[in-house]
Amino acid sequence: MRGVPRSTGSMQDGTPMPSNLIFTAADGLDAAALKAELLKLLEQRGKDYGVIVCRLGNAALGSGSSPSSRSNSRAEAVLVAVKVFPNGRDEALRNIEVTGIDPPSFKDILVAGRKPFITTVPFQGMVCSRAVPPLLFEDLTLKRPSGEIGKPPTAKHPLFDR
Repeated sequence: MRGVPRSTGSMQDGTPMPSNLIFTAADGLDAAALKAELLKLLEQRGKDYGVIVCRLGNAALGSGSSPSSRSNSRAEAVLVAVKVFPNGRDEALRNIEVTGIDPPSFKDILVAGRKPFITTVPFQGMVCSRAVPPLLFEDLTLKRPSGEIGKPPTAKHPLFDR
């Protein structure tokens, strides 16, 4: 290009796309305050429990999203989640997916956390890193994954079993 002495390194095959998405909340809460907000919401609604999704799957590793029944939404595999009871007790959850996340769902965010979680995922043939704080949604749908569910390993990890 004339007038450009060197490459900016941003060639994306002729199509603009993000390489880094960074989301922040001006008044983000710490982890303890987020859990307190969830417990308050459970009490207000008279619910038996709430769910904290700690980590979603990575589609690049085959543990990410799959098509959902709702248009423009995906079923996101959950790798780490805990069920939180009104008394503050936590219980690990296995084999669940978050479904029905689409752009309008983000209007239902009640509060956001302070410390972002960073992931790198494939995005339209390229990779995109995203930094997203914890989010407390008004309502999300969880379901059991369809198809065969893998079992956890029976042998201990060789690096940690010494």
